[in-house]
Amino acid sequence: MLLIIAIALLFFTFAYWIGVPLFVIGNILSELHAPIFIQGVCISISVGLLFSLPFIPINLKVAKLGALIKVH
Repeated sequence: MLLIIAIALLFFTFAYWIGVPLFVIGNILSELHAPIFIQGVCISISVGLLFSLPFIPINLKVAKLGALIKVH
């Protein structure tokens, strides 16, 4: 079930987690004349962070359920 949710979020939030880092952060770093390697690293990290944001509530819910099962 979590895999189906992840695929759905991947599809519907594609423009958010790939568009913002690529165009916004890439343009900001290129205007600052940052080296290409640093631009690539910053864009990759921001893509990962923005992609994982929609999964935080799901992970918290699963962690809560897991903690309840271990207690009982």
